[in-house]
Amino acid sequence: MPSEIPDQPSTPPSTLPSYHKGYHLDLYLRFRHELLLEVARQWMQDFATLEPSWYGDLAKVRGVRLVGAILPDVADPLESLKKILSQLKNCELGLRPYLKSSTSTEYLPWTRNRVFGKSKLEGFETLALEPGVRYIFED
Repeated sequence: MPSEIPDQPSTPPSTLPSYHKGYHLDLYLRFRHELLLEVARQWMQDFATLEPSWYGDLAKVRGVRLVGAILPDVADPLESLKKILSQLKNCELGLRPYLKSSTSTEYLPWTRNRVFGKSKLEGFETLALEPGVRYIFED
């Protein structure tokens, strides 16, 4: 005789966290040479609305990751990136998918990568950022 499975207590739908999906601009920039933090901050002025995470020590940095929402009144990130591209060893950018609740933000994996040769800027002029795609520019 099969045993009875007790009813599992269920969480009412109103207490489950609600998530919404969105996309943030995610830029990783690796400088050709270490820079003083003040110089690197000046280079990043066009990206002031994005949250920086600096790579290096307090005085000199070798790279930065910038993440945040793209605001309509902010300069086009690709135009801003073109200004400093020659000073970068490589860069990665894309619209990174995320799930956000009232308590956390979880970033989802990239759906695919597209790799370009940075020295020729091939594809940069016609680049249209597709959600979920990471664009990699390297030497």
